[in-house]
Amino acid sequence: MKNLIYKKFNILEIVLILSPIIDILTSVSQRTLNIDISLGLIIRSFLLFFMTMFTLVKSSYKYKKITISYLAMFILYSIFFMVNVYINKGSSYILAEAKGLIKAFYFPICIITLLNYVETKDYKIDLKLLFFVMIEYILLLFLPSILNLGYESYAEDKIGTIGWFFSANEISSIFSILIVLIVFSYKYIKNIAVYFGLIIVSFYTVLQIGTKMPAVSAIIAIIAFLMFYLIQYISTKDKNYIKSLCAGVGLICVFSVIFITSPVMKNFDIYKNFLIATRDKQEVVESSADPAPENVIENSEENTTISVDNDENQNNVKQEQSQEQTKEKIEDVNLTNDEIATIIHSGRLETMSNINIKFGNSNIITKIIGLGRIDIENNDEYLIETDYFDILYNFGILGFIIYFLPAIIIAVIVIKRVIKNKIILLLKDDYKFCYIIIILNGLICAVAGHTLVAPAVSIYISVILIQLFREYESKEII
Repeated sequence: MKNLIYKKFNILEIVLILSPIIDILTSVSQRTLNIDISLGLIIRSFLLFFMTMFTLVKSSYKYKKITISYLAMFILYSIFFMVNVYINKGSSYILAEAKGLIKAFYFPICIITLLNYVETKDYKIDLKLLFFVMIEYILLLFLPSILNLGYESYAEDKIGTIGWFFSANEISSIFSILIVLIVFSYKYIKNIAVYFGLIIVSFYTVLQIGTKMPAVSAIIAIIAFLMFYLIQYISTKDKNYIKSLCAGVGLICVFSVIFITSPVMKNFDIYKNFLIATRDKQEVVESSADPAPENVIENSEENTTISVDNDENQNNVKQEQSQEQTKEKIEDVNLTNDEIATIIHSGRLETMSNINIKFGNSNIITKIIGLGRIDIENNDEYLIETDYFDILYNFGILGFIIYFLPAIIIAVIVIKRVIKNKIILLLKDDYKFCYIIIILNGLICAVAGHTLVAPAVSIYISVILIQLFREYESKEII
């Protein structure tokens, strides 16, 4: 930590360190001053512009020509995209669609330009810096949470707080990614009391948001923590790893205690009760009149016998009905598979189905270039809040390929190196949590979104991917 305090920071590090404050200033300006332009987007766009200019003018990276080719391909695609917007939506939507394009493609352009910057400067991004940034986010959410001064995560129904930040989705994605750093900070903190103090505050804080992804991320991080140290103990028989395993068990206990009383658990119950209460019930109207007897029996003794039998039958029927009603009530509190899927995706599947129909019915050019973000027919947005599908539908097949090309190339190189090194690199203390973050990012993009297409979030993914790439790209095969 002392090294960070006395270090001379470059422009990337400055933006990362100031990111939590930038996000709060953005929130305040948009909520109180009604400023439509995002301060965070302006600052991060300036960073991207600086990195792009650096790449074009000063970069000495061996893949500079490939980088410039990619930038040219993106510019060419952007021209086709904006022309398609003008033809189909008119000039009034060009600015809004251009803003959406820049926000979305911030991630791939950030990867390639940052890579040129750090390679030219021979600069190694200190992953401890991200840990420091996470501490900032924790404190800036924890303080307004306990003082009850923050904004609500949801407008109605559900509960949760996002402190002074603006978007519950974006801040949730940031915490979902960076909470892994807190879990794996055991090695750096050394002091077990300080570590668990930080863990308690962190778990409490991220669960106060009320969204499910930080909770899922914390669970996955804890499981990964236990698995990594268990593998290392089995392979080395080093008893020092037993302490780490005990810490992992402690993490499970702490998380469980905080989780059961958290807004996340309460929101699950709220959503569950809502789904049960709004089920489509088919009412079957039955006649309440007793069926008329086919034969009238005049004999009083026979009538008495029949009357007794009918009373017994009615009692049996009532008992059976009561048992069936009790069984139905028990079944009513259990969620169906469709309802569980609804909770996981928060109703996004229906939206995806509607947008998919529009995308399928569009012409071939739109399928290649994309629908764009704005739906002018319904005065709405083509937004599923699942990054993979949003990128596909908004920017088409061509945009989808261009978008993921840098990340796929980096991922393939890293995976090849790890496999050729017989998975040994996976167990490196300094980088094992990076794999967890990448996996979590893939999960969040598939379930909740607001990760790759949000510059405030995707910049951290870019930094981690670049570090993994630089670490393994030059590795000699063992």
